Amino acid sequence: MNEHYEYVDIQDFHEGLAVAGYDDTWGYIDVRGQFVIEPGLYFGLSEFSEGLAEVVKIDGSRVFIDRNGNVVFSCHENFAYDPFQEGLSTTYSFDNGKMGYVNRIGELVIPIEFEHAGKFNDGYAVASKNNLYGIINKNGNFVIDPMYTSITMTSQGYYAANDGVTLLYLTKI
Repeated sequence: MNEHYEYVDIQDFHEGLAVAGYDDTWGYIDVRGQFVIEPGLYFGLSEFSEGLAEVVKIDGSRVFIDRNGNVVFSCHENFAYDPFQEGLSTTYSFDNGKMGYVNRIGELVIPIEFEHAGKFNDGYAVASKNNLYGIINKNGNFVIDPMYTSITMTSQGYYAANDGVTLLYLTKI
Protein backbone atom coordinates (compact mmCIF):
# COMPACT_ATOMS: atom_id res chain seq x y z
CA MET A 1 0.00 0.00 0.00
CA ASN A 2 1.72 3.17 -1.14
CA GLU A 3 -0.97 5.75 -0.47
CA HIS A 4 -0.14 8.97 1.34
CA TYR A 5 -1.96 9.61 4.61
CA GLU A 6 -2.13 12.62 6.85
CA TYR A 7 -2.13 10.97 10.22
CA VAL A 8 -4.05 12.63 13.03
CA ASP A 9 -2.01 10.69 15.56
CA ILE A 10 0.85 8.22 15.67
CA GLN A 11 1.67 6.51 18.93
CA ASP A 12 5.08 5.15 19.97
CA PHE A 13 6.52 2.20 18.08
CA HIS A 14 6.56 -1.16 19.86
CA GLU A 15 8.10 -4.16 18.15
CA GLY A 16 8.33 -2.20 14.90
CA LEU A 17 4.64 -1.22 14.75
CA ALA A 18 2.74 1.86 15.91
CA VAL A 19 -0.92 2.69 16.20
CA ALA A 20 -1.75 5.38 13.65
CA GLY A 21 -4.97 7.07 12.73
CA TYR A 22 -6.53 9.31 10.13
CA ASP A 23 -10.16 10.21 9.38
CA ASP A 24 -11.33 8.60 12.67
CA THR A 25 -9.97 5.17 11.67
CA TRP A 26 -7.03 3.40 13.25
CA GLY A 27 -4.55 0.75 12.19
CA TYR A 28 -0.91 -0.23 12.64
CA ILE A 29 1.95 1.19 10.59
CA ASP A 30 5.50 -0.04 10.20
CA VAL A 31 8.61 2.14 10.49
CA ARG A 32 8.21 3.18 6.82
CA GLY A 33 4.78 4.64 7.59
CA GLN A 34 2.95 1.94 5.66
CA PHE A 35 -0.17 0.33 7.10
CA VAL A 36 0.44 -3.34 7.86
CA ILE A 37 -2.91 -3.76 9.62
CA GLU A 38 -5.43 -1.68 7.74
CA PRO A 39 -7.31 1.13 9.47
CA GLY A 40 -10.94 0.55 10.29
CA LEU A 41 -10.71 -3.17 11.10
CA TYR A 42 -10.36 -2.55 14.83
CA PHE A 43 -10.59 0.29 17.31
CA GLY A 44 -9.26 0.61 20.86
CA LEU A 45 -5.86 -0.58 19.63
CA SER A 46 -3.06 -1.22 22.14
CA GLU A 47 0.68 -1.57 21.72
CA PHE A 48 2.24 -4.85 20.62
CA SER A 49 4.00 -6.87 23.29
CA GLU A 50 5.61 -10.22 22.50
CA GLY A 51 3.89 -10.19 19.12
CA LEU A 52 0.36 -9.64 20.44
CA ALA A 53 -1.90 -6.60 20.89
CA GLU A 54 -5.33 -6.23 22.44
CA VAL A 55 -7.90 -4.56 20.17
CA VAL A 56 -11.63 -4.06 20.01
CA LYS A 57 -13.46 -5.45 17.00
CA ILE A 58 -16.19 -3.48 15.25
CA ASP A 59 -18.82 -5.63 17.04
CA GLY A 60 -17.39 -4.44 20.41
CA SER A 61 -15.70 -7.70 21.38
CA ARG A 62 -12.10 -7.58 22.60
CA VAL A 63 -9.46 -9.88 21.12
CA PHE A 64 -5.70 -10.27 20.94
CA ILE A 65 -4.25 -10.15 17.43
CA ASP A 66 -0.85 -11.05 16.01
CA ARG A 67 1.33 -8.78 13.87
CA ASN A 68 -0.64 -9.81 10.76
CA GLY A 69 -3.99 -8.82 12.27
CA ASN A 70 -5.11 -12.41 12.85
CA VAL A 71 -7.17 -13.08 15.97
CA VAL A 72 -5.16 -15.24 18.40
CA PHE A 73 -7.74 -15.39 21.19
CA SER A 74 -10.90 -13.70 22.40
CA CYS A 75 -10.82 -11.81 25.68
CA HIS A 76 -13.04 -12.81 28.56
CA GLU A 77 -15.64 -10.05 28.93
CA ASN A 78 -15.01 -9.66 32.68
CA PHE A 79 -11.19 -9.58 32.47
CA ALA A 80 -8.72 -6.75 31.89
CA TYR A 81 -5.32 -7.68 30.45
CA ASP A 82 -1.84 -6.17 30.70
CA PRO A 83 0.73 -6.42 27.89
CA PHE A 84 2.53 -9.76 27.75
CA GLN A 85 5.89 -10.25 29.44
CA GLU A 86 7.74 -13.56 29.53
CA GLY A 87 4.80 -15.23 27.79
CA LEU A 88 2.19 -14.21 30.37
CA SER A 89 -0.32 -11.40 30.72
CA THR A 90 -1.41 -10.21 34.14
CA THR A 91 -5.18 -10.55 34.13
CA TYR A 92 -7.64 -8.71 36.37
CA SER A 93 -11.14 -10.07 37.07
CA PHE A 94 -13.92 -7.51 37.43
CA ASP A 95 -15.99 -10.25 39.11
CA ASN A 96 -13.86 -10.63 42.23
CA GLY A 97 -11.23 -7.87 41.93
CA LYS A 98 -8.38 -10.40 41.92
CA MET A 99 -5.58 -11.12 39.48
CA GLY A 100 -3.96 -14.08 37.76
CA TYR A 101 -2.21 -14.81 34.46
CA VAL A 102 -3.09 -16.03 30.96
CA ASN A 103 -0.68 -17.45 28.39
CA ARG A 104 -0.26 -16.39 24.76
CA ILE A 105 -3.30 -18.39 23.63
CA GLY A 106 -5.60 -16.99 26.32
CA GLU A 107 -5.55 -19.95 28.70
CA LEU A 108 -5.71 -19.10 32.40
CA VAL A 109 -2.46 -20.70 33.63
CA ILE A 110 -2.15 -19.08 37.07
CA PRO A 111 -5.52 -18.77 38.83
CA ILE A 112 -7.23 -15.46 39.54
CA GLU A 113 -6.48 -15.43 43.28
CA PHE A 114 -4.05 -12.60 43.96
CA GLU A 115 -4.91 -9.10 45.19
CA HIS A 116 -1.89 -7.83 43.28
CA ALA A 117 0.07 -9.60 40.55
CA GLY A 118 3.05 -7.93 38.90
CA LYS A 119 4.77 -8.65 35.61
CA PHE A 120 7.22 -11.52 35.46
CA ASN A 121 10.93 -10.77 35.36
CA ASP A 122 13.45 -13.63 35.07
CA GLY A 123 10.69 -16.11 35.89
CA TYR A 124 9.38 -14.41 39.04
CA ALA A 125 6.70 -11.85 39.91
CA VAL A 126 5.59 -9.97 43.01
CA ALA A 127 2.10 -11.05 44.14
CA SER A 128 -0.05 -10.55 47.21
CA LYS A 129 -2.63 -12.43 49.23
CA ASN A 130 -4.34 -11.18 52.40
CA ASN A 131 -2.67 -7.78 51.88
CA LEU A 132 0.81 -9.30 52.22
CA TYR A 133 3.35 -9.57 49.42
CA GLY A 134 5.59 -12.40 48.33
CA ILE A 135 7.20 -13.63 45.12
CA ILE A 136 5.73 -16.32 42.85
CA ASN A 137 7.19 -18.45 40.08
CA LYS A 138 5.56 -19.20 36.72
CA ASN A 139 3.60 -22.05 38.29
CA GLY A 140 1.90 -19.55 40.60
CA ASN A 141 3.65 -20.96 43.68
CA PHE A 142 5.14 -18.64 46.25
CA VAL A 143 8.92 -18.99 46.41
CA ILE A 144 8.99 -16.23 49.02
CA ASP A 145 5.92 -16.43 51.22
CA PRO A 146 3.55 -13.45 51.37
CA MET A 147 4.67 -11.88 54.64
CA TYR A 148 5.74 -8.37 53.62
CA THR A 149 3.75 -5.15 53.46
CA SER A 150 5.44 -4.37 50.13
CA ILE A 151 8.04 -5.76 47.75
CA THR A 152 9.60 -3.97 44.79
CA MET A 153 12.21 -5.06 42.31
CA THR A 154 15.35 -2.93 42.13
CA SER A 155 17.04 -1.98 38.89
CA GLN A 156 19.74 -4.61 39.54
CA GLY A 157 17.19 -7.44 39.74
CA TYR A 158 17.14 -7.68 43.53
CA TYR A 159 14.04 -7.25 45.64
CA ALA A 160 13.44 -4.71 48.39
CA ALA A 161 10.89 -5.91 50.95
CA ASN A 162 9.26 -4.03 53.80
CA ASP A 163 7.85 -5.94 56.75
CA GLY A 164 6.23 -2.84 58.23
CA VAL A 165 9.21 -2.08 60.45
CA THR A 166 12.39 -2.78 58.50
CA LEU A 167 13.39 -2.44 54.86
CA LEU A 168 15.06 -5.66 53.75
CA TYR A 169 16.99 -6.43 50.59
CA LEU A 170 16.46 -9.92 49.27
CA THR A 171 19.04 -11.55 47.05
CA LYS A 172 18.29 -12.59 43.52
CA ILE A 173 16.15 -15.69 43.37
